[in-house]
Formats: sequence, structure tokens, C-alpha cells
Amino acid sequence: MDYSMMVSSPCLVSFSTQGNISMFFPMYDNKYTLKLEEELFGAWNCFSKDGWLLLFQGEGSMFFFNLFTKTRIELLDFQHDDGFDAFCFTSTPTSLDCIVFGICSDCYKVKIFITHVGDERWIVYHLKNKKRWSVFNCIKRSVSFNPVFYGGLFYCLDEQEKLGYFDPEVGRWTVSRTSWRLDVWKYD
Repeated sequence: MDYSMMVSSPCLVSFSTQGNISMFFPMYDNKYTLKLEEELFGAWNCFSKDGWLLLFQGEGSMFFFNLFTKTRIELLDFQHDDGFDAFCFTSTPTSLDCIVFGICSDCYKVKIFITHVGDERWIVYHLKNKKRWSVFNCIKRSVSFNPVFYGGLFYCLDEQEKLGYFDPEVGRWTVSRTSWRLDVWKYD
């Protein structure tokens, strides 16, 4: 399988304890194992898309790493006392429209973090948490409900399956009144 096929097809990525990255391409029924670069030891994978990993390492180092080209693109250090619960990015970090989005929450507030490659600072939104929405922490759990960017909005699920969404154009956070789960999602 060539590089263009790899980056244009869905890929499931997992990290092993032996320092390897396993990639499974379901469309081609192929599995590849890559040796983890030493510089990536101890890094947390926050999000992946189009062959790029968004990694967090050490005391706030955050960067993109391309699995296929081994390209590394540094972001601003992420130094926030509250930490983070989940991250995503909108497009490849080589694209001018790539937005990095982070979120954390507690009973009283929701914090949104936004930056772009090359920015001088993180934009931080401190928002009231009127509906006691609590983001599903993707870092501390084995299940991953990462934020999703669609139609200009960032969507996130909370631990009670309520959908929250953020509009970066106006800096507004909204929580839907009901759970996203419908009866049609039942499985036999």
C-alpha cells in the first residue's frame, strides 16, 4: 500500500507498551507496525487525523507528529492549571485553517482553549457551566469521545451523553437539553 492510499483511507491507531505503533487499515485489511520514535516516548496521543497525531508530553509540550513522514510541528506549550479533558484539530497542521481545540470542565465552569500553528498564545474562554455539563475525559478513560468539528462548530459529549457545542466565531457555548442517544441506537 502506498503513502497516498494510507493517508486517504481510515486508519485505527494504537500504541503498545513495547514502544510500537500499530495501524490497521480496514478498507484494505492491512496492519502495519511502526517503531515508536524515541522522541515520542512518554507522549499522550490526544487526537489523530489524516496521519497526524496531536501529542502532549512532559510539563506542557504539545506538538503534531506525522506517522508517515516523521514530520514534527511544535505548538505553544500548554500550561494551564486545570489541565484538559479532550482535544481535537480541524485539518492537517500544514493547512492555514487548522484550529486546535481543547476543553475542560468542572461543576462551575467550562474552559475552551484554541490556537493555530504559529500562534503566539492560546485563546482561553472561561464560560459558566449553568447546566452542570461535564466533558467526557478522553485522556483518563479508555473510551474516547473526542470533540468533533463540523459545520463551523466543535461538538462534545458529556458524561451523561448531553451534547455541548462551541461556536468559535462568536465564542458561545451551548448545551442541548436532551441526550443525543435515541431509541434507534439500540442493538440486538
